[in-house]
Amino acid sequence: RLWSRIAFDEFVIILQEEGVHSFSSLQRFSAKGCDIDESDLDALAPLIGCSQLLSLVNFEKNKLRDGLVANSLVGALTTSLFDTLNLRFNMVSDDTAAAVAELLGKPHETLSVVNFKVNRITDAGATELASSLPRNNVLRVLNLRRQHP
Repeated sequence: RLWSRIAFDEFVIILQEEGVHSFSSLQRFSAKGCDIDESDLDALAPLIGCSQLLSLVNFEKNKLRDGLVANSLVGALTTSLFDTLNLRFNMVSDDTAAAVAELLGKPHETLSVVNFKVNRITDAGATELASSLPRNNVLRVLNLRRQHP
């Protein structure tokens, strides 16, 4: 777990120096409140995409916006077998909802929890997420509480 920007920066340096294979047994990744930006997600994408044991991806309270998540993170997640994606308390909206809906609509054997609590998803984004559900038989929790478009 990374709880500060300094700890996150140190982790990224180690990741760049030692490579993603140094973290091949990583099971949970949590960077809570680290003020992550696009270059951070680009640095993390190979790690998230290659870890076969990764079950939790937690980016809670990072002020993440659509471009960051939709472009960098969701693409990396398509190759991972994680089961929980936590994006609560960020600033993502319909673009990220659409990217996650696309991910949910594809055959994904493990993703069972998606948490978007307190973001900026409108009815249109929620509808897009809902439209992916008939093609998904694994998802158990989709949290869209307290959206502030």
